[in-house]
Amino acid sequence: MGGKIRFFISGGGSLDIEIKKFLSVVFSAPIAEAYGSFETSGFISATSVYDREGGHVGGVLPCNIM
Repeated sequence: MGGKIRFFISGGGSLDIEIKKFLSVVFSAPIAEAYGSFETSGFISATSVYDREGGHVGGVLPCNIM
C-alpha cells in the first residue's frame, strides 16, 4: 500500500483481539476501534491508536459529553 499508512480506524464496534493483532502486524500500522450511531451523530466512542489491547471501543469522546 505504498508504505504511507499511519493508522486504520475500524468502525462498527470492537474487533476480535487476534484479528486486530494480525492486521496491525501485516500492515505495520496501529488500529483504532470506534463505535458510532449515524442516525444521531458520528462517532460516539473510540480507542486511541496507541491502545494495543483490543476488545473494546474506548470511552465516550469529549464532543459527545454535554
